[in-house]
Amino acid sequence: MQTTKPRRFFAQVAQMQRITDDIMRLCLKLPEDLNLQFFAGQYLDIITDDGQHRSFSIANAPHESDHIELHIRHVEGGEYTHYLFYDMPLTTELELEAPLGTFYLRENSARPIILMGGGTGFAPLKGILEHAFHIGVTRPMHLFWGARKHQDLYLDEQPREWVEQHSHFRYTPVLSEPHSDWQGETGYVHQVVLAHYPEIQQSEVYMSGPPKMIDSGRELFLKHGLTMDYLYSDAFEFNSHPGIGLEE
Repeated sequence: MQTTKPRRFFAQVAQMQRITDDIMRLCLKLPEDLNLQFFAGQYLDIITDDGQHRSFSIANAPHESDHIELHIRHVEGGEYTHYLFYDMPLTTELELEAPLGTFYLRENSARPIILMGGGTGFAPLKGILEHAFHIGVTRPMHLFWGARKHQDLYLDEQPREWVEQHSHFRYTPVLSEPHSDWQGETGYVHQVVLAHYPEIQQSEVYMSGPPKMIDSGRELFLKHGLTMDYLYSDAFEFNSHPGIGLEE
């Protein structure tokens, strides 16, 4: 397993973009003298003034070394995400610890790649895909992005552009509560993945999103022959204690 050493440092809030009513794209400018090394798909902790840790996936690839991109969902009743959405000024200095986690692209594998995201679980998968394109990975890659409604696919245009740019990449959005004119896949994203790949044991799978989606996907895929050696996951949980889980 590859490793990177976590570091503590301060970064400045450079951009705050409301992508939807409840999802924000946050861009953090890194110090010029900091050479932050991380693997695509890892996460960071924001350390609050009272010493608690709030964990968020890094949404950009390592070659974009001057900033960090985060996709943050406003959690109902979540004190910290409420602060980020409504009270935090631009240019705020945030204390961070990064990089963290073992969720990243296994570059030496030859297997086809399946990526399954739910909601803002798209964030680390975005970083993994951008890194894969950057280093010239030519293995087949297929992204499945599950959401309730179409507007929850908050950067839907990005993977659609990748489909046009990379012949070995496919994209399948999946809605569990589609509107009447939706022409795409419906239902639970892990079931749609298996319908496309009944021989899933021949691939490697990267999953990121809500714990229920991760647990259901793991159970289904292992039942159909995939082993834990080729199943990688990053579950998002509301973080109420230091160092535990990822906030959506």
